[in-house]
Amino acid sequence: CIRDRYQRRVRGKKKGDDTFLKALAQEDQIVVEPTKSQPQQAVAKENVNITVEEKLVLSIADGGVQNVEVKGDLVVYISDPNFTRINIKVSGDNTGRYQIQAHPKINKPLYAQDRVLALKDAPFAFPAGSAVRLLRWRAQSKDEALVPLTVNCWPTNESDGTTTVNMEYQLNSSKFALRDVSIVIPVPVRQVVVNQVDGESKVDPKIQALEWNLPLIDSSNNTGSMEFALPFNGDNSAFFPIHVHFKSNTTFCPIEVEQVSMIENGQPVKYAQNKVMEVEQYEIVS
Repeated sequence: CIRDRYQRRVRGKKKGDDTFLKALAQEDQIVVEPTKSQPQQAVAKENVNITVEEKLVLSIADGGVQNVEVKGDLVVYISDPNFTRINIKVSGDNTGRYQIQAHPKINKPLYAQDRVLALKDAPFAFPAGSAVRLLRWRAQSKDEALVPLTVNCWPTNESDGTTTVNMEYQLNSSKFALRDVSIVIPVPVRQVVVNQVDGESKVDPKIQALEWNLPLIDSSNNTGSMEFALPFNGDNSAFFPIHVHFKSNTTFCPIEVEQVSMIENGQPVKYAQNKVMEVEQYEIVS
């Protein structure tokens, strides 16, 4: 029967996971990690584990956005060898903003037509015990809509030879909840007096900077401020560049997994999906 011929063809062409991984590694832009060194987000929660991860690069100068870049990956990690022969259906990019690429070993016609990620060559089995990137995407622009958090710094030179600095932040999109927010402001002297702060602040003498930390910024505290003073009356450029860092469980690109199913019978497979967006670099020059 057709299924028997199909199974014989698959058995005849089947190669081990090691061979598959080497083939993937030879193709451009593939991530293959041994089981013993899996990244934290690849820790197995189900037999099939999928991570959607993005990095944000952002540069602001003269009060305007100079560059925003979003780089994303969809990574699959299968912990059980019995669940390697699967189809992964994903949602599309309805914004048209992102350049999306599937790995060369993905069945491109199937992905283009049905948004299904599956291997194009027999035995059609993803490797078990390794994290493999199947999709990547990128967007680059100067669009302020891609800036989830705005930070402003207003130094004022006082007549008594000191400087008062007013900081404020604004969450620009209610869809984001930002975790572990850190705003690092250079200070020319260590004698800093914080008059008011939403969150916590501390001076790091090793890098001569004032750190403004908030565990969470979401719609409940979408604005906040800090004021500090110090014995300094020089050029305001001493308080730049400011570096900002945060994480979120919400990503920019709308791609996510909708369904995972077995190739043989179409039966749905339980899977875990983790989404994480993190700042790679966010710099405010002036």
